[in-house]
Amino acid sequence: MDRVVPHWAAHRDESPRPAVGWRQRRRDRILNAASALFAERPYALVSMDELAEAAEMGKATLYRYFPSKEDLYVAVFELVIDRLAQQLEAAAAQGGGPTVVLTRMIAALTPALGEHFRGLRAIDDGIVQVAERKRRLFRSRRHLITSVLEEVILAGVESGEFRPVRAAACANMIVGMIWTCSVTMSEPEEVIGRTVADLFFNGTLAAPRV
Repeated sequence: MDRVVPHWAAHRDESPRPAVGWRQRRRDRILNAASALFAERPYALVSMDELAEAAEMGKATLYRYFPSKEDLYVAVFELVIDRLAQQLEAAAAQGGGPTVVLTRMIAALTPALGEHFRGLRAIDDGIVQVAERKRRLFRSRRHLITSVLEEVILAGVESGEFRPVRAAACANMIVGMIWTCSVTMSEPEEVIGRTVADLFFNGTLAAPRV
């Protein structure tokens, strides 16, 4: 079976990384604790007192890193996007043909993005500013996700496994379908993932058009 080797994988920088300082470790601890709390309860029901306690630090220290709950919430979403990009790269590095790799990527994207897109719907009515900041952040960093999808789609076109398509448009369509289905469908995430993959690979026609 063919192995998909994206451009980034063939040219990865393997130079030693600097040690993480204590400030970054503390910030990471805050973000990890906040991620867990925001996943459990809606934004409006999580307090800075709870966030400080979960991060095992005083509230004054928490405010030095994040001046408001809104700033922390948006930072958590930024972390999710960065981690998703890493997960997609790891999915591609596992190998397999383009269809296998892209299916694996959709399965990774659906639960992570679905959780946060549903969260957007939950806070839209009461906290418009937070939702808008989150949307702006996603628009500005969406390329971190779509660029990896695009590479795999291009590999499929070049190998003949996919018909000639606009890879960038297809990558954005996949993300858009996950967004829409996650917000509007009540089915489990694995069902949404399979639905998106099926529509992308097979379309809706029972037979090719003449």
